[in-house]
Amino acid sequence: MSYQGLSSAKRARKGQATSWEFLLACLIFFFTLATAISLWKSTTDRISESERFNVFDDTAVNVAEKLVRTRGAPENWTRNNVYVVGLADEPRMLNRSKVGEFLVLMNDSSFVNTCNDVSISNYKCNKNLLGVGRFDFYFNMTDINGTTIVLNNMTCKAGQTPPFDVDQITIPRTGILDGTIVRIKLTLWSNYTVVNT
Repeated sequence: MSYQGLSSAKRARKGQATSWEFLLACLIFFFTLATAISLWKSTTDRISESERFNVFDDTAVNVAEKLVRTRGAPENWTRNNVYVVGLADEPRMLNRSKVGEFLVLMNDSSFVNTCNDVSISNYKCNKNLLGVGRFDFYFNMTDINGTTIVLNNMTCKAGQTPPFDVDQITIPRTGILDGTIVRIKLTLWSNYTVVNT
């Protein structure tokens, strides 16, 4: 075999090796790219989930605090003139008549409401007064032993009871009603995915 024949055979083998090396490099590149895209998507999903949970949590805390610490607006509101709900005369000193008005305003089974629409409940009509946004809520007031308080023949519960399988957060607060310590639990819940467990 001549020198030129030998070098062209080497070159052919070297060309084959280069093709395999190029194919291997492409496979490694695409595998690395796919892994990076997957990690990026996973990380951005976790960040979005965390941001949604923070909005959910902040809203629940703000609503619970507003109920037990503020007078609402106007200060001596009734169900006919309220535009911001607050149950206190002083922080954590709850006003009996405001609590009663709140229970009527947020009753999910009553359909005589300020929206002048008999097809929706008081709750659906008035929940925006709490600033809960797209979330739903459930309010429960108990004595120190956990027994739900009855006020003016009304059980101190309002809103909608959350279904078992939805995202929810419960914020407990304490206050004083008629000289007695009471516990308030405000549960904010959503049918939208907020937290994956």
